[in-house]
Amino acid sequence: MLSVLKRELNDYPEHTSLKRNINKIYSELSRRNYDNVIQMCDLSIEVCDRIKEQAIALNNEEVANSMFVVKAYCKMLKYYSMYWKTLLNGNYKDSWLILQDAIDRLIDVTKFTNDHCEFGIDKFNEHLYELEKLYPYKVFASSEMVIKTKKCSICGKSVLDLDCVHIPGNLYWGQKAVTICEDIVFQAVALVQHPMDKRCIIELSGDNRTDKEKFQLLDFFVQNNKNPLRLFSVTEIDKYYYNEKYDKAKRNDPCPCNSGKKFKKCCGQNKYEKGSHFQIKFKNEIQLTPLLIPSSPTL
Repeated sequence: MLSVLKRELNDYPEHTSLKRNINKIYSELSRRNYDNVIQMCDLSIEVCDRIKEQAIALNNEEVANSMFVVKAYCKMLKYYSMYWKTLLNGNYKDSWLILQDAIDRLIDVTKFTNDHCEFGIDKFNEHLYELEKLYPYKVFASSEMVIKTKKCSICGKSVLDLDCVHIPGNLYWGQKAVTICEDIVFQAVALVQHPMDKRCIIELSGDNRTDKEKFQLLDFFVQNNKNPLRLFSVTEIDKYYYNEKYDKAKRNDPCPCNSGKKFKKCCGQNKYEKGSHFQIKFKNEIQLTPLLIPSSPTL
């Protein structure tokens, strides 16, 4: 539905200004002027809302739904700019939450857009998930709950009511139908590696390390790359490290790795420990093609 930006909508005077705004966003993002990008995104989001309301008045659901997708795209670019601004300020922990906001909005864009090669969608999908690999987070908390009541966000009726015709996740006049959960009883918290929401991170208590120490890989990336549109890949490989503490261990001593075995039956057989080694390979930039703006008629 982002293809609406390539069309000429004569019934919607602000459509051209919306395209100009997005071109400005592209330009300011490439220049790393993040405050300007955020400002232009906010203006574009307001324009999307006005065009959507006009489309509803003109009984055009296609344009109304398209504005939902364009608005999600602008929000993604906004969160992405906020993300880089937070990174450069050294607030690595806060940056994780903003990254998840950008990913959520990109999911909406991807779902409702057929050609993912346009507007950098496929490249942003690749890019944002590679950024996740730079963080030390591997395990997350996921709530287990019993939901007694579920309502439709569009009509307000129970999702089990036959009169509710709205399918969760689909668009209706510029709104996405979602399930509103009420009367929730929390049962437990599970630790998982691949939750739907990665915002509930697990951290060690009493960890007094600085952010640079906790986020060594991310800090290395930021110090060596200031280009927000530069693609890269992260590869984790096994590497063996020699541990000098084994030099003082005797054959029948308890193994220093605290396995409970004797040193000769455990790490004494090999004085190298397996650890993780990360390789970052930089690639080309995300190419954001400016939208064509129709020429103003001459008198």
